[in-house]
Amino acid sequence: MTDKMILRVKTGLSWGFMIHVPFQTASPQPIPYPPPTTLVGALAAAYARWKGYPETLLFNGRPYSFAVRLLLDKMVYYVSAGYPYGGVVLYRDLMRVLALPYLQQKTPDYWFSVQAFGKAYTPTILDIVYLVDRNYCDELASAAWGINRIGSREGMVSIKSIELYDPCKCIVEEDIVETPYYVPVRLVEPYRSCEVYPMWKLDPLVYTNVSPKDYYKITEYYVVPVGLGIYGGKMIVKPKDNALTVDIGGEKLVLPRDLIGCIS
Repeated sequence: MTDKMILRVKTGLSWGFMIHVPFQTASPQPIPYPPPTTLVGALAAAYARWKGYPETLLFNGRPYSFAVRLLLDKMVYYVSAGYPYGGVVLYRDLMRVLALPYLQQKTPDYWFSVQAFGKAYTPTILDIVYLVDRNYCDELASAAWGINRIGSREGMVSIKSIELYDPCKCIVEEDIVETPYYVPVRLVEPYRSCEVYPMWKLDPLVYTNVSPKDYYKITEYYVVPVGLGIYGGKMIVKPKDNALTVDIGGEKLVLPRDLIGCIS
C-alpha cells in the first residue's frame, strides 16, 4: 500500500488544442503534447469551480494560478499523457490579434495584426494520468469530471471515463516497456518510436512571473511517442533504476520510483 493513487482521466478532444513554446509571442510554435503544467491547470480549474474557489489567487501581491495550490499542498505529484489511439498534426492558423499593448505609438490603424498561431489538430482520445495524494483522490476524481478544456478556452474536451488505481497493486517488472505516455528523460532511455522533446517542468515556479532567462530552470526534457513523423501512438523505452512501471487497464505507465513507497 502507498499514500498515493493513480487518477486516470480519458478525455475526448473536440479538435485539438493550442499550447505554445515558452516565451514565443509572434507566430508561436505549437507543441504536440499538453505539458504536465497545463494538465494540472485543467484539473485545478475544475477543482476550483467545484469547491467555489477562484481560479487565481494572490501571493505576495501577485496573482497566480490555482494550480500552484495543488502542487504546494502535495495533492498532485506527477502527471503524464498520451494518445493511445491516434496522432497529432501540427499546423498554423491565421488569427487576428490585439497588438495594442506592444505598440509605442497607439495609432488605431495598428491596434490589430494578423499572425500565424500554431495549433495541434488531434480529434482523438487524450489519456491523462495524475499521481495524487490518497487523501485527495476521491475529491480530485469527482472534480475531474468538470474538466472542459485543455490549454486555451477553444480546446474543449469531454470526459469519457475516470479510473483510480493503487500503484502498488499494478507494478510490473519489464526491462523494455511499451507505453503511450510521455516520460521524463531522467527515468528512461529511448529505444524505439520516440524522441526527446522539451516541455515545462512540473514546478510551482512555472506558474509565477518568469522571464526568458529562466527558460532552463523551468524546462525538462521528456521522451515522447512519435512514429513516421507523427506524434502519438506508443513508444518503447528502457526504464532506469530510478523508475517503476505499472499496468493500468492494459497500458504501461512509467513513474518515478521515489514517489511510490509501497508498504506491505
